[in-house]
Amino acid sequence: MEAEVELMNLTITTEEKRLNGARYYVANVSYISGTNWWVPYGVSKQELQRDWLKLEDWCYSTFGKRPLNEWPTSADRWFVNNSSFWFRDHDDLLMFLLRWQ
Repeated sequence: MEAEVELMNLTITTEEKRLNGARYYVANVSYISGTNWWVPYGVSKQELQRDWLKLEDWCYSTFGKRPLNEWPTSADRWFVNNSSFWFRDHDDLLMFLLRWQ
């Protein structure tokens, strides 16, 4: 299953991964065009950071906060790692995509 959703100046692609044997549905958020890192013309880095913070804030309010500075475990409902949002439940990934579509 792969999907692509535009969020202001971000691109979101999805994939399925495993953490300690547990299946997670991952939304990869990037500023990438092809294989080159770039900032779109006329868009500041602050605007891109603001987009990212909107995603995080929405996840905190929708799925709850995680303890800071703890490694994710297979029991976590969701977490952020390396520009990706990991969701334990497929329905949570779908909610994320529908919200930011």
